[in-house]
Amino acid sequence: MSEKIITLLKKFDIRPTKQRVALAKILFKASENVHMSAEKLYNEATKNKINVSFATVYNTLNQFTESGLVREVVIDNKKSYFDTNIGNHHHIVHEQSGTLEDVPIDDKVVKAVAEILGIDPSKKIKNLDIIVRLDD
Repeated sequence: MSEKIITLLKKFDIRPTKQRVALAKILFKASENVHMSAEKLYNEATKNKINVSFATVYNTLNQFTESGLVREVVIDNKKSYFDTNIGNHHHIVHEQSGTLEDVPIDDKVVKAVAEILGIDPSKKIKNLDIIVRLDD
């Protein structure tokens, strides 16, 4: 697993320090994509006896985001999740449980939103992020 993580970090031009590799192992250990807050990653690291400060976790997540390894999903001014699925997609937030769910992009939705917003049809929309909040 470490070699795969080191290769992944290098692919995104991230120097594979011991702490970055350990945090990336937690983020990418599942076979599916995850949405993880900095707090949850810190708690997981602590539970796995990884000696790392919260500031280091936060800085590492920001570096992973800047390099394109993960995508930050800002829910509000107090809550962000870091998503290992870096492809274009939307999210549903389940407010009671605090979980996020990926929703695939639908071209019909993108076109409808562009029309509602009055975006010139000759313009190419690079990405459209929609976050739906459900009150479970």
